Amino acid sequence: MAKFYKPGRIVIVTNGRFSGKKGIIIRSNFEQTKTKKYPHCLVLGLAKAPRRVTKKYLKRLEEKTKSLTDKIANKKADAEALEKLKRFGVFLKSYNMNHLLATRYKASDNYGIESHMTKIENIETEYKETQTKLNKKETEDAKDKEGIENLKKKLGELKEKSKKVFTEFKVHSGTELYNRFMKGFVKTRDNAEENERISNNEFLFSKLKF
Repeated sequence: MAKFYKPGRIVIVTNGRFSGKKGIIIRSNFEQTKTKKYPHCLVLGLAKAPRRVTKKYLKRLEEKTKSLTDKIANKKADAEALEKLKRFGVFLKSYNMNHLLATRYKASDNYGIESHMTKIENIETEYKETQTKLNKKETEDAKDKEGIENLKKKLGELKEKSKKVFTEFKVHSGTELYNRFMKGFVKTRDNAEENERISNNEFLFSKLKF
């Protein structure tokens, strides 16, 4: 199992709301934790497979973009509407490895995953350190009410910060995935390595046939 369920591997979700959807493993944990007593993965996936890019699709997209740009200029629409049009809906969810089907494909592009995962891991580390301090304080110095309250407040702030970073992650990666999809998947004759990268990306965006 450890061989296949590693960061970068493209998987298919087999259980839950996003069953049948594809995603990229961005973090694997083969050990048990307090909250998860099973091997699990954090998966970034496409909530809906995009339509194939055709001339008709591009024309409609261009018309929508132009219409929204005009509305924004006339203050009849918000800039957020245009941003939503230019990104895919994604999900970021932890899954039991038994509910994921590993494929032979690996994500070739980063999609902004690395930078956001660094932020998330830093917040998680700070949260664990603060939680440890709080537990110690409650055990050894329970009379320090102010200190305990300050640590609890910090934990609440870190939770909110974590939620914000996860939201930013989904927005940014949705835009990155959209930009990659719009580039297309044209292969060349001479470069086998590049063609493999293109095939990996193309599989991620293609709709499953079943």
